[in-house]
Amino acid sequence: MQKITAELLGSGRILLDGKQVNLPFKQAEALVYYLLVEKETFRPKLADIIWGDSADEHKVQSNMRNAIYVIRREFGRDFLVGASKNVIQINPEIRIDLDIDRFNDKNLTDFSFYAGDFLENFYLKDNEYYNEWLLNNRQHYRGLLQERLKAETRKRLAAYEKLSDGIRQATAG
Repeated sequence: MQKITAELLGSGRILLDGKQVNLPFKQAEALVYYLLVEKETFRPKLADIIWGDSADEHKVQSNMRNAIYVIRREFGRDFLVGASKNVIQINPEIRIDLDIDRFNDKNLTDFSFYAGDFLENFYLKDNEYYNEWLLNNRQHYRGLLQERLKAETRKRLAAYEKLSDGIRQATAG
């Protein structure tokens, strides 16, 4: 089965079995990013988030079908599946390695793979819904990084103070 590796912290990059995938238009890329993070969603909600409040429902549905076609062409026919006609998700049988999943590990002490803000410099022009979703995730992961760095700093400072006390006691006697 396929393996997807997604680096969402930083400029954003998706690898399929180790090879970078470049989708031909941003809405298709945005759709994949959204499903990687949210796991599954209702098709109408996804259409609203990716294409915004477009007055032309027919055009939105056509764009959605085209985006799904392009994604399946790049990742394989079984990449996107649905539990029902209205629900869409990435096939749960596909192995997915997300940097944000590793970053959410509370025991993490190595932050070297944090390459920047969540999908840094990625946005959809004139789309407040998707861009708000991006901003919320950027704030979440930036805040999580700050918390983790503070906790790691406190832990190392406590270890340093304990070592310093031990040295003082050893040299005082």
